[in-house]
Amino acid sequence: MPRGPISAGETGFYNPAMAAPRTRSVLLLADALEYGWLTRSNSGLRVLESLCSTGTRSRRWCTEIPEKLLENVIITANDRDAGAIEWAKSYGDGTVINWSQEDARILMHRDSFQWIDIDPFGSPITFIDSAMQSLPRVGMLEITATDTAALCGSASDASKRRYGGLGLNDSYRHDDAIRILLATVAKAAAQHDRIIEPILSLFDGHHLRVSVRVRKSRKKASQVGEMIGWRHRDAAATLSLEKVEPCSGPLWIGPLCDAEIAGRITEEKALQLCGADEDVMPEYWTANDLELSHREIIRSVRFIAESADLMSRNHLFMPIDLLPRLAGLAGPPAMNSLIGALQTAGHCAARGPNMDPTILTDATLDELITVVQNL
Repeated sequence: MPRGPISAGETGFYNPAMAAPRTRSVLLLADALEYGWLTRSNSGLRVLESLCSTGTRSRRWCTEIPEKLLENVIITANDRDAGAIEWAKSYGDGTVINWSQEDARILMHRDSFQWIDIDPFGSPITFIDSAMQSLPRVGMLEITATDTAALCGSASDASKRRYGGLGLNDSYRHDDAIRILLATVAKAAAQHDRIIEPILSLFDGHHLRVSVRVRKSRKKASQVGEMIGWRHRDAAATLSLEKVEPCSGPLWIGPLCDAEIAGRITEEKALQLCGADEDVMPEYWTANDLELSHREIIRSVRFIAESADLMSRNHLFMPIDLLPRLAGLAGPPAMNSLIGALQTAGHCAARGPNMDPTILTDATLDELITVVQNL
């Protein structure tokens, strides 16, 4: 998929490369409405796309989530650019969306929302505090960051300045980036007597996105330090509260997702909600266009459900390209063969859902290397 503009302009734009996180956002909001894990009643649920640009995410919420679930859900799409809002309002039926044109931080300070999406151009850091103050006792916060150079260790000064942490530009950089952002969000939440519960955290292409449930809890907020530590650069890339050089951090050392919720983000569910069919696809589409569309939807959720259990608890995170050196072999094993061998040996194992081929398992490093060598 092509990407959007490389610099922020004066008018709104549509970024096709962000289709995958928009698909996952549809699935998460639909799941919250269906299973009630955000509020007991959906009546009056207030949802904000704070930086909507051309409003694609909000329109997809309205179009792809079943009407029955959206009853009494109030969706607000905001952007301070007048041209973007005018374009968004003119594209299709905007009657089910409240369009707003103002600074997102002012809007979030003034009004309360139970579901807030922050998808800025670059770093989200300037919007996080305002979002925390806007959320009620229990709310949902989805945050996208595209300043991956800072989060992945390539721009150390920017990383320290924005996130108060530092990643290392190696095979663990994408997982580090997710955890540095989560640590930043967790510390911001603690300042407002709140805690975060990661629902889904992914690095995808040129951006990363974390979705966290935010709860009011002064006692647990005081214990936020128990979830923030360091990643050692030993063979197992150990996550620990103790700082041992060389290391990356401070970063989140807790779970990356909710096993039950992320376990329902399946390919079948994605196609059911977001997939077009011959009855509704554009007239100029061919059967090949429809197939390509379905492939993109499947790609956006691939491996999430299978890895949800491991990502919700302590696990060994191992980039597949590091295994030959650790096991003393000429090349890496086939991913499916390795997963099958680990499961046969009595371990949980799955392919990580992030962009680089990684293996997630509850086996120890020694047990993993033994299985690789036996293969």
